[in-house]
Amino acid sequence: MNIAKTNALKGIVKDILGVDPSLRCRKTEFIQARAICYAILRQELGMTYQFIGTQFGMHHVTVMSALRNFKNEVEVDKNLNRNYSKAIQVWKMDCQEYIELNPVLLKNTVNNLVKQNKLLNLQVQELSNNIKAIQEKINV
Repeated sequence: MNIAKTNALKGIVKDILGVDPSLRCRKTEFIQARAICYAILRQELGMTYQFIGTQFGMHHVTVMSALRNFKNEVEVDKNLNRNYSKAIQVWKMDCQEYIELNPVLLKNTVNNLVKQNKLLNLQVQELSNNIKAIQEKINV
């Protein structure tokens, strides 16, 4: 799922605007923060209205309406436009960090790393024994 990306974006918007877009509040700052998130999730990540709404505890029609209003507001409100541009800029710089992990792939990777670690420990033990043997030959 794209939940990690959504949460990351919420954090970015929260840092820029100083309000948590996850909170259900009718104050303009919160509405604009959510709208910025909706716009980026829709335009940059191609998420569905349904998914976006679910992530914010909203109905998909609410997301659609907010995006319609956002298009007009972002053209008129310079501060909103500036915040939106900054959020997109930060998101594009950071978005590569938010890779979705497949639990099965992750488990297989961990298991392979454990095997490699065991082999390395055996090699270290063998080298340690070889060093001891060489030191004994030198001391004799």
